[in-house]
Amino acid sequence: MPDGPPRSGWQEATIAYIVIGVIVASQHSYYAHLGSFSQVLSAVAATALWPLVLLGADLHLSLANP
Repeated sequence: MPDGPPRSGWQEATIAYIVIGVIVASQHSYYAHLGSFSQVLSAVAATALWPLVLLGADLHLSLANP
């Protein structure tokens, strides 16, 4: 008998979603240059919104003032 509460499957699904997001974002060069806050934010957004990246959305953010 296992110790602790039973696992629901949400934990595994969340981990899988994040891992897939990291792979997709990496394949689309979001982790290539993380020298600024906007580049880090772009990488986080691409990881979280990886289905949009697969559909061709460009999530490279620019926080520079015009």
